[in-house]
Amino acid sequence: MIVLNSAEMRKSLVGTVRTVRLYSGPDSREPLAELEAEIKTENWMNSGARENIIARREALRKRANAATGYDAKTIADLLATIALDIERVKDDLTVYTPRLVTEIVDPDAQELAQLRYYRDCVVEEAEIAVASGIVPLMEHNLPINETVKLAVKAFGDKTTLRELVLNPFYKTEIVIRSAAKALADGENGDFFRPLNSAVFDAAHSQKFDETGATRDLQKYNTIRDAIDKAVRLYDVQSGKQNGLMEHEIYILVNPLDALTLEPIINGALARVAGVAQTADKLPVAAMIPYGGGLNNGQTWGGKTISYPGVKPNEFYILVKNRDNGGYKIIKRTPTMEMGEGDVLGLTTEKRAWHRIDGMFLKWLLPSTIDGKACGRIVKGSLIEDEE
Repeated sequence: MIVLNSAEMRKSLVGTVRTVRLYSGPDSREPLAELEAEIKTENWMNSGARENIIARREALRKRANAATGYDAKTIADLLATIALDIERVKDDLTVYTPRLVTEIVDPDAQELAQLRYYRDCVVEEAEIAVASGIVPLMEHNLPINETVKLAVKAFGDKTTLRELVLNPFYKTEIVIRSAAKALADGENGDFFRPLNSAVFDAAHSQKFDETGATRDLQKYNTIRDAIDKAVRLYDVQSGKQNGLMEHEIYILVNPLDALTLEPIINGALARVAGVAQTADKLPVAAMIPYGGGLNNGQTWGGKTISYPGVKPNEFYILVKNRDNGGYKIIKRTPTMEMGEGDVLGLTTEKRAWHRIDGMFLKWLLPSTIDGKACGRIVKGSLIEDEE
């Protein structure tokens, strides 16, 4: 079993490509600038690749601030460079959503995206006569009446003249790190907020199993039973039980529980003398330790920010299938805009970040259809019921 902590997630990104596109606003269709970079190192911060980006950023900034010679393209290139830096800083902070759902990038997606347009076509191979046979055709746009509502999600920043004059480089670094944290929280929240709001009835939950001889065996039995329950849930779309289709099993845990659960799930108990039951490795592909967002609990604007994760002594079993699980339709990956400040307010720069996407978790979260327990998630407890 792989533990998908920050280090492992960074490692998995090596060899992939990050592309950022800069737009003039949420309604614009053509990007003003586009920047692409292959991820070659596990860590972005303090890497040589980031030093090159910083040097490029500062050179563009000086050119843009010069009395003569700057143009719209220079500004667009500067913003694209900053946007790429933020995306890579965000990678260091870890976003789990791409591991939990199927992400589809479609710049032409509508506000109410029809899910059937993004599903694979269906066809049955048939034996035909060589000379005059007609081949069976794929069936497109299967009759799936589900929509994914896309929304514009945004935040901004303004830099005062005092901040910029006293330490312009460090101020930019703070803004970049802060924007990356906000984006990471938002993208993780797209999944974990609905998960925490869902209602898990008896058919979709697993109580702590107290039958084991030791505490570790009791946890093992609880997780084993939760897996068994999750693979027997019915898939909403196909009508099959999850375990009958190609799948991977993920366990979502609180980071405080990850250290003790890892050896239990990996079957380390089977090597302990005196174990009077089978305790082989459980069929879990990966563990995701997520206790909440980076800004969870911080105060902002007179309120406490809430980005909940998995609570201590709880866990979720997710049976992931590429075709019939969760979907995220992405019209626009995070992009940014920059504008002139307010002279009277002594602000010299205003920045805004936005992304346009929508999450579809109906087939993944708990439901009951025609008396059958459906979905792909079971919630479990690692402690005795207080009742």
